[in-house]
Amino acid sequence: MRSPLPKTLGRFRRYPPWPFWVALMVCAGIGGRYWVSEGTSKVPHAAEGSSLGRSFVAGEIEVVCVERPDLLVVRQRVPVVGHAELQLLEARLQLLGVEASGDTKKSGIDFTAEFLGSDSPSLELDRRRLDSAGHFLGYVYVDGRLLNEELIRAGFAKADLYPGDNQTMHRSFVKAEKEAKKAERGLWAKTPRIDSSSSR
Repeated sequence: MRSPLPKTLGRFRRYPPWPFWVALMVCAGIGGRYWVSEGTSKVPHAAEGSSLGRSFVAGEIEVVCVERPDLLVVRQRVPVVGHAELQLLEARLQLLGVEASGDTKKSGIDFTAEFLGSDSPSLELDRRRLDSAGHFLGYVYVDGRLLNEELIRAGFAKADLYPGDNQTMHRSFVKAEKEAKKAERGLWAKTPRIDSSSSR
């Protein structure tokens, strides 16, 4: 005749203690979260700087060309994850807080090109690094003068305000736009100036 199991052992075999169930639930939760994250992960766009680790940094830049008064193609040597040496990054840079108009596009491009040609340009960054089109964003200085602000003051662009951007820049751009309006420059001229290229 088989001897009965001790009461304590019988209870353990039929009903494992509560720490066992807690540990089991924690492991299941961790495993499920890992499975979901693996199934829904995506490779980020190169412009996001996640996969390649490429992004402009504050400092001197080289301007390749001016596509619009407020849009440049620039290059810079930047640190890249996994590389000991700086790597060359060439991409479009949208002037932050600036919106150029097509009415004065050619004159605005000439203004920007002349402004950039006066000295070596340097880049400053804000919290927002990319716009909806994937262009890098920044402020461009030449000899202590801010291209973003001067383009607005000259009447070749409007202040393009976005929540969260630098408030000091915000106020400067609004002030520059008021000056351009008062002086009736560029966009704000009573008789709009038509580029010679558009009349041909």
